Amino acid sequence: MQRRAFPTTRYVIARRPTARDGYPQRIAMWDAVKRLGSANRSELLRELQRVGYTRSNGAPVDEGYCRTELTDMTKRGFLRRLDEVSHEPSKDASAKNDTVGLGDGVKASVTMISRAPTAGYFKGGSIDSRIKDAIVQLGPALLRRSGSVFYSGRSAFKNSRRLYVLGLNPGGDPVQQAAETVAADLLQFEEQPENWSAYRDESWSGQPAGTHGLQPQVLHLFASLSLSPEKVPASNVVFVRSRGEAELKNEKSSLLRQCWPIHQAVIDALGVDTVLCFGTTAGKWVREMLGADEPLASFVECNARGWTSSAHRTPEGKCVITATHPSRANWRNPESDPTPLVRQMLAR
Repeated sequence: MQRRAFPTTRYVIARRPTARDGYPQRIAMWDAVKRLGSANRSELLRELQRVGYTRSNGAPVDEGYCRTELTDMTKRGFLRRLDEVSHEPSKDASAKNDTVGLGDGVKASVTMISRAPTAGYFKGGSIDSRIKDAIVQLGPALLRRSGSVFYSGRSAFKNSRRLYVLGLNPGGDPVQQAAETVAADLLQFEEQPENWSAYRDESWSGQPAGTHGLQPQVLHLFASLSLSPEKVPASNVVFVRSRGEAELKNEKSSLLRQCWPIHQAVIDALGVDTVLCFGTTAGKWVREMLGADEPLASFVECNARGWTSSAHRTPEGKCVITATHPSRANWRNPESDPTPLVRQMLAR
C-alpha cells in the first residue's frame, strides 16, 4: 500500500471570523492556529483534541474535518496558506532597487554593482575592521547573486555584542529581484542609518514597518530581553536569495565556505558568545561550523505539537541556540516562546 504523504501545507491566521460569518467553530479553529503560530492539518487536529474541541453536533474531529475546514477558511480569507516559510521573508523589493523587472536594465545594473565595497568605502569607525576585511574578500560570483547580508545597521557591528541572530537565507524570488544583489546590499548598508533594524524599520510585503511575518515575533524577543533591535547584530547563514530551502542544498558547502568568514569575523570581533538561529537547518549548519555538540538546555512547546528549541555548547564555551522558526511558531504565546531559553543562555 502506498504511504500517505505527510501534510506539508501550513496555514497562518489572516482575518478573524466573527459570529456574523456563521459557524462559531471557525473562531475556535482560528484561535487554535493563532496559538500555534502556524499549523498543518495534523498539528491543528492534535491541538483541537488537546483542548477538547468537538464539532457542532458533538462528534469528535478528525483530520478530514480539519482539511475541509482549513480549505474553506482559507477561501473565505480567515487563514492564509504558507507553502514555504523555511527562511526569511522577502524584504520589500521597492526599497532596494528601482530596476527590478526592467529586463536588460536589470542585467546592466547587476553588472555595475558586482563588486564589494573596498575597505576604504566604509566610514572610519563605522564597523569593526575585522568585519570590513572579511567583507572585501567576498568573490564576484557571490556578489552578483540576488541576496542580502546584514539585517542590522552599522551600530550593531562595533563594540561588544553578546548575541548574534541568524536566519537561514533571504527569501523572495532571485529572478524578479535579480538587481537586489549581495553587492548592492553591502553598498546600501553603508548608506542607510547607523541605528537600523530590518525587523523594526523595514516594510515587508507592503505592510507597515515591523508588522509583517516574523518581524513582530523577533521584536517580542528583543523587548523581552531588554535589547534594542538596532544594537543586535543580525544576518543570515548564507546570503543568497532563494524561493525555498531545497534550492540551497546542492550549494551548501560552497555557500558556507563563501559566507562563513563574515560570520566568524562578527563572532570574533564583537565577542559574541551566543548565536541564535531561526529554524533547524540554520541551527544545524551553524553548529557544524562552530563545533557545538554538547547539549546545554532545551525548551519544549507546551502544546500538542511540542516543538523543541535547543542549546548546544562549543569547545570554547560559546552557545548555539536552535530555535523554532518565528515564521512558523508564535513566539508571543508563552506556550511556544523560546525567549526564556535564550535568556537562560545569556545568563550563563
